[in-house]
Amino acid sequence: MGFGKGRNVMKQYIVAMQIVICTLFIFGGCGNDEKIEYPYTQEYEVGQGNIKGNVDIASFIAIDESFEIGANKDGYAVFKSPENAFEILLEKYDMGIRLIQDEFHLETLTQSNYKDDK
Repeated sequence: MGFGKGRNVMKQYIVAMQIVICTLFIFGGCGNDEKIEYPYTQEYEVGQGNIKGNVDIASFIAIDESFEIGANKDGYAVFKSPENAFEILLEKYDMGIRLIQDEFHLETLTQSNYKDDK
C-alpha cells in the first residue's frame, strides 16, 4: 500500500466515524419493521421557531442529497428520509465502516443495530 492510498483509507475512516456519530443523533430511529421514532415534520432553519442546535445542513446535502435534513416536531435535526440516508451512508462509506467494524469487533451495521441501547 502506497502512502497516498493509506491517506485515503484514513480519510474514509475519519469521515465514516463522523457520519456514523451524526447518525446516532439525527437518524430519528428507523428500521425495516419499525416506524420512524422522530419523523421529519418541519424545515430545519437555525434560529426559527422551535429549532434546536446549529446543524450545518448544507454540508450534509453537499455529500449527497439523501442526507437532506429537516426537523422533528420538537425542533431537533433529523434526516428527511432516514432509510435513504442509511443506504447512502453504507454505499459511500463502506470502507470506513468496515475499518471501524474491524477495529472494534462490531457486527455488520444495520438499521436495527446502529444505536447503543445500553
